[in-house]
Amino acid sequence: MNVMHAVSEKEVFVGGGGVSMFDPPVMWHTADGGAEWTNTTLPGGGSGIVMGIDISADGKTGFATSVNPVASTTSVWEYVQ
Repeated sequence: MNVMHAVSEKEVFVGGGGVSMFDPPVMWHTADGGAEWTNTTLPGGGSGIVMGIDISADGKTGFATSVNPVASTTSVWEYVQ
């Protein structure tokens, strides 16, 4: 886990990647204060780690950025609930 964005007291997004630099970027989301989490591997394949998350105040749209140290690339993902 590398970055966190709290939309509210109960709704939180956390971004990161796996243990290895070859693992894909991942985002976790909870809407119930952490009782349950949804884990989503960001699309596009490849490895990387989430470096930034910006979600709208209603938690329905936003963006995440990632860095892939293996390929020296960056990506931007749009989040839509």
